[in-house]
Amino acid sequence: MTLEDRVGQMLMCGIPGATLDDGARHTLLDLRVGGVVLLSRNAQDPEQLAALLHDLQALAATRTPAVPLLVSIDHEGGAVVRLSRGVTLFPSNMALGAAAASGQPSASPQLAHAVSRASAEELAAMGVNMNLAPVLDVNTEPTNPVIGLRSFGAWPARVSELGVAFIRGTQEAGVIPVAKHFPGHGGVPVDSHLSLPVLQASGEDLWAVELAPFRSAIAAGVDAIMSAHVAVPALTGDDTPATLAPEVMTDLLRGRLGFRGVAMTDDLSMKGITGRMGQPEAAVRAVEAGCDILLVVACDVQDAVQAALLEAVRSGRLSEARIDESVRRILSLKVRYGLFDPRPRDLSVVGSPEHQTLAREVSQLAITAVQANGLPLEAGRRTLLVAPGYLPAGTEEGKSLLGEEVCRRSSSCREIRYDPYAPGTLQQLLAEVPALAGEFDQVVIGLWDASLVRARTGADAPYRIIGAFAGAGSRVAVVAFRLPYDLAGLPGIVPALATYGATPEQVQAVAAVLFGERTAPGALPVPLPGG
Repeated sequence: MTLEDRVGQMLMCGIPGATLDDGARHTLLDLRVGGVVLLSRNAQDPEQLAALLHDLQALAATRTPAVPLLVSIDHEGGAVVRLSRGVTLFPSNMALGAAAASGQPSASPQLAHAVSRASAEELAAMGVNMNLAPVLDVNTEPTNPVIGLRSFGAWPARVSELGVAFIRGTQEAGVIPVAKHFPGHGGVPVDSHLSLPVLQASGEDLWAVELAPFRSAIAAGVDAIMSAHVAVPALTGDDTPATLAPEVMTDLLRGRLGFRGVAMTDDLSMKGITGRMGQPEAAVRAVEAGCDILLVVACDVQDAVQAALLEAVRSGRLSEARIDESVRRILSLKVRYGLFDPRPRDLSVVGSPEHQTLAREVSQLAITAVQANGLPLEAGRRTLLVAPGYLPAGTEEGKSLLGEEVCRRSSSCREIRYDPYAPGTLQQLLAEVPALAGEFDQVVIGLWDASLVRARTGADAPYRIIGAFAGAGSRVAVVAFRLPYDLAGLPGIVPALATYGATPEQVQAVAAVLFGERTAPGALPVPLPGG
C-alpha cells in the first residue's frame, strides 16, 4: 500500500448526499478513505440506503488495493438515529436502563442484548457494518445537555452490565460496536459539540465511575472505542481534550487498560476541538495521541486533513511505523468481521414484526411511576392535554399521537401544544387556568427538557402551570417525555410518569398507563436531584 493508501485507511469521512455522486467518488477514489460515516442526509429509507452502500462498496472494489469500506452510523436508539423511516425505532438506552432496573424477569440484561442484536441485524441487512454505539457514559450530571437519555443510567455497574450486553448483541449480528465516549462524557454540564467540557473528577473517581464501563467492555472484547472531546485534568494535568492526549489515548487506554482494538475520534468538527485548532492540525495530534481512525464528517475539510497527515509523515513528525500500526489494526478489524467476503443481504428483517414487538415490550417495561398516587385517570371524563410540540404527530391534523390516545379515552378533550424551549408560550395559558380547571375534569401535562431549560435560563413556566392547575383543584398527571430529572421538585404531590423518550410505542405505552390499562413496572435508572 502506498502512503496515500495507508493514510486513507485512517480516514472515516462523511459524503454529501444520498447517491453515489461526484463528491462521494472524490472521497473514495482521490482520498482513498477506509470508511464513511452516514448522516441523515445520506439515509432516506432502507431500500435507498442499501442501494447507496452497494454502490459505494462496488466503487471501493475498483481501487488498488481493493479494500472494502467501514460503513458507520449513529444508531443508538431513542432520538439518536440517522434513519428513522422503515426501520424499527427502539427506545433510548435510559429506557433500557429503567426496564432493567425494574426487576421484571423479562427485563434482564438480555433485553439490551436482544435490542442491540435486532438493531444490528437491520443495519447489516442494509450494508452498514459499524454502529457508533453503545454509549457507555455514566450520566451523573443531571444538567448534562448531550448525554442524558443516551446513557443507560447513573450507576457504573448497571451501565457496564447493559453495555456489555449491547456489545455482544451487536457482534452476534456481524456488526462492529463502538463504545463511546472514552474516558467518559456523563459527568459534565457542557456539550462538546459547542465547547470543551472539563471533567472535574479525581483519578480515583474516574476509575470507579467513568472508566468502569469501558473496563468491562474491554474485558468483554469490544473491537472499537471512540474518544470524547473532554478535558480530564486528573489524567493530563491541563485542559487538553482527551482525543488529543497521549496520556489518555495511549498511556491509559492501551497501557493501563490493555485495549488492543481500534481507537477512533469523535467528529473533529465539534467545537470541543475546533475552538482550539483547525481540523487538519487536530487530526495529526490525534494520531500522535494514539488514535487510529479520524472521524471527519464535514466534506469541505477532508482534503486538508489528508494533506496534513501526509505532510506530517513526510516531514518526520509522524513516522510511517506509527501509521502502519493503525492501519494493521484497521485491516485486521475488516478481516475479522468478514468485510472482504460480504454476506447476501435480506431487507425483510428491517422493521420486521418481531422487532416491532420487541420495541413495544421495551417501551412498556420502561415506563416508571415516580409518583403513582392519583393514577389512573378516569376514562370517559373531560380531559385537557398540555403537550410539548416535539411529540410524534397523530393521523389527525393538528394533534399529536398522545392527543389522539388521550382523546380516544375521554368524553371530550382538548390539546394545547407548546414549545418547550420557548416557555414564554405558556404565559397565556397561565391566565386561562381558572377557566380551564372548571371546563375539564383532569389535566395531563407533558414535560420536555424542562429541568435543562430551568437550569440554563431560570424559566419555569411548565412547573408554574402544574402548580396552578393543582392549586385550582384539578386532577393533574405529569409525564416527563425525555429526562426523568424533569420530575424533581414538582410543585405539590402529583402523579408523575417517566418514559425516557417519545417513540410512537412509548407514547402509546404511557397513555395506557395513564388510564390504568397497564402498570408502570420501570424503575428510575438515575437519582433525582433532592431525593
